[in-house]
Amino acid sequence: DDVTERTVYLSYPAVPTGHPDEAALEVLSWVLVNGRGTRLDERLYYSDLATSDEAWSDPRPIAGRFLISASSPKTRLPRLVAAIDDELAATALTPPYTAISGLTAP
Repeated sequence: DDVTERTVYLSYPAVPTGHPDEAALEVLSWVLVNGRGTRLDERLYYSDLATSDEAWSDPRPIAGRFLISASSPKTRLPRLVAAIDDELAATALTPPYTAISGLTAP
């Protein structure tokens, strides 16, 4: 469509409120989008594929969801979805680590 900006919203099934993994999904959202050095920001925003991107966890009493959005006036939605899918797969293969936690890089 000939629109000013295209936005894709992706929703993934997640954990309900109070689940032990609830905090991990919140941390994942920060790993993906929180400025320079975060996974989706580097892949989408700082490479000019997207003008904005977001990731957030939305736990609910019965079942939660994890959401990602990306917008761009020039990049087609299938390309944005492919870039998001690629980055999620890469994040699963190379999880974040920190010297503070005592972990070292794989």
